[in-house]
Amino acid sequence: METADATKDASSWTVDQVKQWAESTFPFGGALAAALVEQDVDGGILLQHLTNETLKNDLKVNSLGQRVKIMDRIVELRRRQCMSFKYYAER
Repeated sequence: METADATKDASSWTVDQVKQWAESTFPFGGALAAALVEQDVDGGILLQHLTNETLKNDLKVNSLGQRVKIMDRIVELRRRQCMSFKYYAER
């Protein structure tokens, strides 16, 4: 089983790595992880397609506070990825 490596391109994470990320990032990560696995969310989907609406409607994250925390972390992952692409593009 591969682990969700924060230094690795998150868009290439497997469903299992996304699950591990959710479990290790949030106190409520177990329920979120189960929903992510059920909906086959891999790293590409996590970064490019998850929104407040998909969290609420598809993943059944009813708590606004939890959705905000999740989206904040996803935005952080997106920024990190953009920064690493920029770094490698400039080399």
